[in-house]
Amino acid sequence: MLSVFLDLNLLLTSFIKLELYYTKVMLLVVADAALAYGLFLMIRANLVLIPVDLFVNTVFKRTKRKWGNIKTVFDCSLLVIAASIGLIFLSEIMFIREGTIINAILVGQYIKLYSYLYKKAQTRIIGGDPTIINR
Repeated sequence: MLSVFLDLNLLLTSFIKLELYYTKVMLLVVADAALAYGLFLMIRANLVLIPVDLFVNTVFKRTKRKWGNIKTVFDCSLLVIAASIGLIFLSEIMFIREGTIINAILVGQYIKLYSYLYKKAQTRIIGGDPTIINR
């Protein structure tokens, strides 16, 4: 099902043609924000759909550390593993460039930002202790 939506998204956004490098980076930053917001909503609903994020969620529940920080460390660890495998077997790093690294860092940090804003809004709306909202 995910692949159907990915294909639909590619079809709907096929008109976007970015030539300048900085516009591609800006689009990446905005897309990471949207991706992280979707993940944030999944976390808030306690509905984790992707096995990788289920692993991050399990580590979160066991360690009680911030979900966004765990996600960032996990994604960066996967990048290091992928780069190492590429170097060992292919003698070069393939398909990992600055966009992949930016994505690995930003998604978790955006989730941390959304969690902070959510806690702040909850505190303002219901008052009381913001620590009762644990994500």
